[in-house]
Amino acid sequence: MSTAFIALGSNLCNPVSQVEKALCAIDNHNFIKLEKVSAFYNSPAIGPGVQPTYCNAVAQISTFLTSEKLLKTLQEVEKHQGRQRGRKWAPRTLDLDILMYDQLTITCGQLLLPHPRMHQRAFVLKPLSDLLTKNFVISNESISSLLDKCQDESKVKRIRCYDLKARRSF
Repeated sequence: MSTAFIALGSNLCNPVSQVEKALCAIDNHNFIKLEKVSAFYNSPAIGPGVQPTYCNAVAQISTFLTSEKLLKTLQEVEKHQGRQRGRKWAPRTLDLDILMYDQLTITCGQLLLPHPRMHQRAFVLKPLSDLLTKNFVISNESISSLLDKCQDESKVKRIRCYDLKARRSF
């Protein structure tokens, strides 16, 4: 069984609800077990134009799926929740990214692990740090060091916790 960390984000169609629905869909998959979920955070959108604020979180899962099959499964969840691919950094109902899969380094087509830009994004590092010890090492640096060095100065604000057992945020 492998351990993976998934970033979740939404800024359309009730973003908190979109993230909650995605967590339920992930956990309901036969070969995935939702282990932990970070708090939910609000963050400004990246990219052109004025966009609604994002709701972001990170989930830790255990899975029997390969990294490639996990990616395909997550893309199916996105599509089921109305994700339309097209313009880069466009608003979206749901964005699911594999941040890490075990301690593997993968550069294969669509799959780049660990996620190549996670260390640049406070909206990923802050929820990820909820799930990891401060000394957890990613690409030869601790999560606390990555957070300290992160040049993303956008306001990432904790908005609520997630109760894994009740499957709801509060």
